[in-house]
Parts: sequence; structure tokens; C-alpha cells
Amino acid sequence: MGRNKKYEDQGGPGLSAREESITWRNLARLLPADAVSAESLRCAVNAACAGEHTAAIDAAKWPTYLRERGVDLGLSTLLQRANEILAFALLTPRPHLRTRIALFGTVPSQRGRGFAARLLDEVLAGANARREISVELEVVAQNHSAMKACWARGFKPLGRLYGFSHAGEEPGRDAHAAGEGADDPMVTSVSAPEALEWLHDLDALDPQELPWPVSAAALPRRRSVQAWRCERAQLVFETVAGVKLRVWSLVDRDPEQRGAVQLLATLRAQYPNAALKTLPVFRQDGAARAFEAAGWRRQAHYQWWLQWAMCG
Repeated sequence: MGRNKKYEDQGGPGLSAREESITWRNLARLLPADAVSAESLRCAVNAACAGEHTAAIDAAKWPTYLRERGVDLGLSTLLQRANEILAFALLTPRPHLRTRIALFGTVPSQRGRGFAARLLDEVLAGANARREISVELEVVAQNHSAMKACWARGFKPLGRLYGFSHAGEEPGRDAHAAGEGADDPMVTSVSAPEALEWLHDLDALDPQELPWPVSAAALPRRRSVQAWRCERAQLVFETVAGVKLRVWSLVDRDPEQRGAVQLLATLRAQYPNAALKTLPVFRQDGAARAFEAAGWRRQAHYQWWLQWAMCG
């Protein structure tokens, strides 16, 4: 009972589910992600992330997909057996001896065999070998298996990350503002390079202040961002297809978030018909408070920002 029927049918002794899982783990090889073809890695990511993307990533967009996430394939790792990718961990280097796990997954047919846990252990061992300070990642709170694996390895929460949305007054109409820049005298426009420098300096001052998606490293990959400042806060956003606005970064060094609230109010006034949306990347103890104070709707799904810190 509990033996593998496939092996019994072939005249073999049969393996229990546990024995078969151990056999698969032993046969799988660890490889750097740049040791396999781009196409095979892309297909594995599409398979593992099915249901999390609106559409599969096509070959033409694959380089952009990796670039937007800052992925270093030479630093990243995967598990392969007989030329089949079983699981992968795509990594992004961060300043101050830190690594971010940008994407982490197992193809559906290989789940439950311990591959994700083995890869996570490999990532932590690699960080130790490089004498890095920490490893971090964002995990959707509803992904219970990933959360369990992280807790078991000593990851600690840095906070919850929320996303927000706000419908325009006349959704679908042209979202472009009548004038350029911010009309509010308290709000000033800054160039994209100035905005990036501000975020870069903040990241250097406090490495645990900014999740990667709102940091300077993520923003140069955006096509046409605009940036505003008010008091100690900075907002970075982009128009999408003329009828939507995407907020990429909102950071306020003031705990009360006064400047951030003012920036969001100005954004609504300048773009009254735009549908506004963010990714779930804003800290519960930071910009999320400003979005809520400004009347934006908090999305149901959120992420945990987790960190593993090297001991000693």
C-alpha cells in the first residue's frame, strides 16, 4: 500500500511517495540560471506563474520582463533534471550586500517534492558564502506554502505591502492634465534623474526603508515617469494609454505622511478622469496610510515584505 503503481507495472519493487520524492530531489541538478536557454527558462516561468499574469510572457517581451525586475541570471539559480527545469529562483542584487528574490517558483507537475525548499536553502547558502547581510522577498499573503517555507528558515516580516486604486470621475475619457506639472504651489515638479537620485540617497541612508519595487533601481526601467515633491515626500507616476495613471513610488520621510497626502490630492485634481492604480508595494506603516487618508480603495490582496538576516 502506498507504492508507486508505475514502478510496479514495470516489474520494479515500487517506491513510496516519500521515497520517490527523495529520488527526484537527488537526481535534480543545481545550475545557474544563465546556463540554460532563455526559451526553456521563459517556459518554466510561464508554467509556474500561470494564473498570476494576465497573459503568458512571450519571447519578445522576455528580456524586458527580466530587465524590469533587475534580475541577474548569473546570480540566479534553478533545479533541472534531464533538461527539464523543475524550479527556479531569480535574484536581484541590491545595494549594501543584500539580495532580493525577484521570482521564485516550481512548475506545477513537480510541486510537493521539496524543490522550492531546496532552492530557498541554496539561495541562503549563496548569500552566506558571499557574506551578504540579508536576503529579502515579497510574498503574496495568500501563498501559504511559500510563507511557511520562509517562516521555517527564519525570515522575519518587515511589514505588509498594500496596493490601491481610485476610479476617475469620468473613466475612459482623456486622462491628460490641462497643464504641465503640478499647479498646487506646495507641489514642485522634478526631473526623473532628480527623483532617482533622491530615492538612491534614501536607500543608502536606510536600507530597510524602501521595498525594491519603489526604489531607484526599479524606476529607470519605466518609460516616461513624472515626479513631484511636497515637503519631505516624493511621488513618481506614469500615464498609461492616455486614460490611466500608474503610481510607481510614493515615499514620505514624515511619519504623519502630510506631504504624501497632498501629492495624492494634487494628482487627483490634475487628472480627474484618470483611473488610478498601484501595485501592492506600499508599506502599511508608510505610504499606505497616505493612500487611505486620500480616499483610495485598498486592494484585497497584499504582500508580506520578508527579510532573512545573516547571523554574526
